Amino acid sequence: MRLLAALFSLALVPAAQAAVERVEITSRTPLANGQAFGQAGAYERITGRLHYAVDPSNDANLPIVDLALAPRDARGKVRFAGDFTLIRPIQGARANGRLLYEVNNRGNYWLFNLFQNGPFTNDLADPASIGDGWLLEQGYSLLWTGWNWDVVPGGNRQGIDLPVARQRGGAPIQGKVVNEIFLNAPAKAAPHRGILAKGYPFAPGARETAELTVRNTPTGTRTVIPRSQWQLARLDGDKVVPDDGSVYLETGLLPGRIYELSYTAQDPVVVGLGLASIRDAISFFRHEPRDAAGQRNPLLDQGGKLPTATLAFGISQSGRVIQSMLLQGLHVDEQRRPTFDGAFVHVAGAGKGGFNYRWAQTTRHFSHFEESTYPTDYFPFTTVPQTDDVSGARGSVLDRARASGVVPKLIYTSSSTDYWVRAASLLHTDTAGRQDLPLAPNARAYLLSGAQHVIATPPARGVYENCLSPTDYRPQLRALLAALDGWVAQGTTPPDSRIPTIADGSLVGLDAYLAALDGLPAALRRPTDYLRPPRLDLGPRFASEGIPEVQPPVFGARYGALVPQVGADGNELAGLKTPQVAVPLGAYLGWNLRTDAAGAPQGLARLFGSFVPRAAGDLPARQAYVQQVERVAREQVQQGVLLARDVAAVVRQAGAFHDRVAALAPGQRDCGYLAAAK
Repeated sequence: MRLLAALFSLALVPAAQAAVERVEITSRTPLANGQAFGQAGAYERITGRLHYAVDPSNDANLPIVDLALAPRDARGKVRFAGDFTLIRPIQGARANGRLLYEVNNRGNYWLFNLFQNGPFTNDLADPASIGDGWLLEQGYSLLWTGWNWDVVPGGNRQGIDLPVARQRGGAPIQGKVVNEIFLNAPAKAAPHRGILAKGYPFAPGARETAELTVRNTPTGTRTVIPRSQWQLARLDGDKVVPDDGSVYLETGLLPGRIYELSYTAQDPVVVGLGLASIRDAISFFRHEPRDAAGQRNPLLDQGGKLPTATLAFGISQSGRVIQSMLLQGLHVDEQRRPTFDGAFVHVAGAGKGGFNYRWAQTTRHFSHFEESTYPTDYFPFTTVPQTDDVSGARGSVLDRARASGVVPKLIYTSSSTDYWVRAASLLHTDTAGRQDLPLAPNARAYLLSGAQHVIATPPARGVYENCLSPTDYRPQLRALLAALDGWVAQGTTPPDSRIPTIADGSLVGLDAYLAALDGLPAALRRPTDYLRPPRLDLGPRFASEGIPEVQPPVFGARYGALVPQVGADGNELAGLKTPQVAVPLGAYLGWNLRTDAAGAPQGLARLFGSFVPRAAGDLPARQAYVQQVERVAREQVQQGVLLARDVAAVVRQAGAFHDRVAALAPGQRDCGYLAAAK
């Protein structure tokens, strides 16, 4: 109630200087060697640092855990700085008036890969990174900023330097941290700090008292490994080198086992300032003509104007960031102004994440088998009010947005894999998985049928039982971004949601799903479970103050997640299907299993689905297949879920894919034919 009341009191706060006080530009270069992109013309890439000054006394910042314990300047502000990249039409008057902000994923850029068919790269100086230039042809200005404190530097990743919280008397803060290690192959040493993460430093004396445990499953019993058997070290060739970020075990770390390093850490970062930095960066470029030093907002150069609308996009981790900002009301700035008018939340499941509590590790998240002790999927989940069937709590992700009067338009896309390992069904059901819940009028949701979390088709199975799903849903993403833009800018209604439901039998539990798989080969190993997120007990101060006192947390009752039902051919009944999935040459499954050699063979792949091709004798004739794909593609153009410009490429790729599937030898296990499908 205190937080909710604080949001209402924002109306009483006098206008203040923007939280971005200074824009430091370090480079300004033509994009793609000055290439022109449609009517928008040539673009430039501007990079530098944003210098923030956040006011702890402003109620907009009340949700930020430990902000009161951050160091302040003489004016009582908390200062920090982070990277930014802005791409804009050089002739500002040619911009379309919309700023598209991507919440970077672990410091990485995804927009050009997902919306311009470019390679996945952080080297935006390389003209090849631009892809086909679709976003640029539309006239968007594009913005990225550092927000994630624990991203390791390098690789052109976006970073930020956030302050450390200290006790009110100035003494350092200490607390227990748990770091999981999970491997796909045997090793004597492995990092323990997460994906591209810095981690928290050891408190004095904590290296000697740290504890390493191992267990076979997320709910299994932990066995303590004697301290004499392991070290904080890495291998440099055959040499054991001391390293606080790595664990060395002489007898070896086994694949598929869950190792945990527990230790007393020191100097917690004020992690929630990362969310505030996103809010304040967007707010500056949207609302402010210049910074406090008089530096003009670069969007105003050469006839440019402040944006008329702002869109935010996040993939996976960064989509969960957007959800977290909405849940905590951190999408409204210190002057009670909106930051983004619309948000595209892609493959985030129903999750939020470790973005605003003490000792939060932003890169970690629930999966079916890995990292099940890091708060990710927690109540509330839906865009309309719901009741937790265990605690009786009531709420929605948008409660604070509604209280502030700033409710953005939302589009959610979830792959099939996100229903299996990211509990995406909780976006649109009750917490028990017994009944459907509607989406709010300002939200749409789409299951990308038969698709996996990331678009990837390596030529080998690697640590997984099956070849990966080749579904490329990027043409659908482009159409849905265009729909979000039209919804925000012109009020054009987007396509209706396409999600599985309990009511029509297209959203089910495991038993019903397995019964429907009878048409697939008996040799295909079936899943025995999927992610049904546990409620985590991290102690009484966690919910009220964001301070975990029980580490590792205690597992409670699981939420009732469900998975999409399939037909006799193994393909899902509901959702938004790419033309190739709508006219299938095999079964596009949302799950894949680990191999025995990789360990934890009952565990589901975190990111990947499966493709089980039909036998060559069961395939439709090529011409008939291509005609069907083209018919579906043209129907999707009319439905607003595919752009007319993408039809020819979709049809061409489908024909080539048919050729490769038809050429498969009986029993062939190589997956190279899928890698060639793009």
